[in-house]
Amino acid sequence: MLEVEYYDSIVENTKKKRYNIFNPLEERVITYEYEPFANHSSWLYIRSPQNFNLSIDTSKIISDQYKMEHDNTSDPEIRSLTIVSYSDVNENVQFNIEITVPTSLKTWFLSIYSIFFVVLIILGLHLLNKLWINIFGALFSIGDIFGNIVNQSYFENIVLALVARIIATRGWLISEETILKSYSKYITYMMLLLLILFAISRITAFYT
Repeated sequence: MLEVEYYDSIVENTKKKRYNIFNPLEERVITYEYEPFANHSSWLYIRSPQNFNLSIDTSKIISDQYKMEHDNTSDPEIRSLTIVSYSDVNENVQFNIEITVPTSLKTWFLSIYSIFFVVLIILGLHLLNKLWINIFGALFSIGDIFGNIVNQSYFENIVLALVARIIATRGWLISEETILKSYSKYITYMMLLLLILFAISRITAFYT
């Protein structure tokens, strides 16, 4: 019995899922092409980057010449696939490898991200409202709704808590330069903008 083993780093035909500032996680769907041995069984062992989930989609493979057998272990980072060839000719098979962020981790990251957006919007509207009043005067005789929120002590605690959470997570984000690369960049810019707007709001509150 002859057993052959080799390692292949997948760098071609990589298709990133659509991402933007509102969905910064760069989860990937990788199209992989493999040439199994004719009339033999080939066993593929696939590992995702550390701390991410891995799944294999073979639904696009429609052929009577191959039999695909999944062996999904309890470890979400590892998947194995057995390809049994019934053909006398070596033919490439193509399937998708999907790398995703674990659900609990995705919930944590996106919840922090969403809170950042809400706090930035409140701060931005508060400062725009003060600027408008100073230049043009109040349009309506209502209280400063956003000012009442920003000037509360709990709002400052929220800002400090957000910054502390980013600092606590930042060490892991720095070491991860694939799926969370854009998230790390966006959240850093948002944190700096938050601190600047918060400092401006405190300075303007002191002089008014």
